[in-house]
Amino acid sequence: MSGVKFTGNVTIPASVENIGSRAFYTSKITSIIWNTSAFIPSECFQGCPLSKFVFGKDVSITGIGANAFSGCSSLLGIYQYDSNNAEIIKSDWTSLTSIGSNAFYNCSKLTGTIYLNQNCNYDEETTFYNCKLDRKIYRGV
Repeated sequence: MSGVKFTGNVTIPASVENIGSRAFYTSKITSIIWNTSAFIPSECFQGCPLSKFVFGKDVSITGIGANAFSGCSSLLGIYQYDSNNAEIIKSDWTSLTSIGSNAFYNCSKLTGTIYLNQNCNYDEETTFYNCKLDRKIYRGV
């Protein structure tokens, strides 16, 4: 499904259990609030002018599909609401067990440091290609 009909800000409610591949593919959304623990599927946001992705408070996911954010060259950061509902940079990605190839390919404005589970499966060469992430630090989970 092509997401061209979606524009602006989108909120995914906690009641959503499944999102299809390409759900927002090449849509015009600029920010999203992800309140569900659903897997982020392949090509979900590929080619979107998305600048901000925010996880709801206490939301954690286990996987991100291939090309999920590929080509989101305006993506500045991945955030999460804290206990006071303030947006903070999400640097703790230890709940992830897999990140698909090219998931953040050419997200050239994505910066910072992320912490991944030492057992998280991802392709070092392609997953974060052309991102400006300072480093990826592993800690056991």
